[in-house]
Amino acid sequence: MIGEPEDDDDFRYGFGSASRADQNRTSSVRRRILTALAALAVLAVAATAWVALTQSAPTSTAGPLASARPSAATPVPTPTASAPAAATPAPPAGVAAPLTPEAVADTVTTLVTAAAELSPNATEAPDQLTAVASGAILDEIKNDQLELQANGWTRTGTPQVLNVTIVSSDTTATPATVVAQACVDSSDVQTLDSDGASLQGAGSAGSHRALNLFTFEQSGDSWRIIARSFPDETAC
Repeated sequence: MIGEPEDDDDFRYGFGSASRADQNRTSSVRRRILTALAALAVLAVAATAWVALTQSAPTSTAGPLASARPSAATPVPTPTASAPAAATPAPPAGVAAPLTPEAVADTVTTLVTAAAELSPNATEAPDQLTAVASGAILDEIKNDQLELQANGWTRTGTPQVLNVTIVSSDTTATPATVVAQACVDSSDVQTLDSDGASLQGAGSAGSHRALNLFTFEQSGDSWRIIARSFPDETAC
C-alpha cells in the first residue's frame, strides 16, 4: 500500500528513493555537463565566425585596394606605315613606253609643224622632223617640198591637230606598230604663188579639216611616224 511521502524534498527529487547527498552530487554533475556544453557551443560559434571572417577578408580588402589602384591603360596600337602605291613599272631599257593618245598628239603636232616650216629650198630634213618621222612619210614631205620649189611657191601657217584616237596596235610585231587617227585642221595654212597670192579657194573653214591616219613604228626606245593615209570618210 502506497503511503504518504515522509519528506517533501524526497518526493521532489526522485520518488523518495535517493538520499539528499546523492541528489546534490547529481545536480553538481549536471551543472558541469551544462557548463561544458555551453563552452563547446561558444567555441563552435567563435570558430564559425573566424572561418567566415577569413573567407570574406580577401574580398573586403581587395575592394578598396582595387578601387584605389589606377586602371591599366588600354594599349594604343602602333600605327604601321602603309605600303606606297605600286608605281607603273618602267619599260625595259631600249624599249619604248606604250603609245598613248597624248603622245600621238604631241608627235603628230611636231610632224605637221616641222613640215609646214620646212623651206622649199632645204636640202635635208631638219632634226626636229627626223626625230619623229622616218620612211615613207619623209618621202611624202620631200615630194611636197619639191613641188613648192619647182613652182616657186611658199607656204605659211601651221596646222592644228585635234581629236586623236588610237585605231589599232600590233605590239607582237617586230617592230611593234600602232595606227592612230587625228583630225588635222589646215585653216591657218596658206600656199602662196610666186607673186605672194594665195592659191587657196574660197571654201568654208570646214573643208580644211580632214581625218588623217598615221602609222607609228617602234624604233628603239621611241615611236616614229612612218606613213600617212586617209580613211574613206575624211570629214571631221
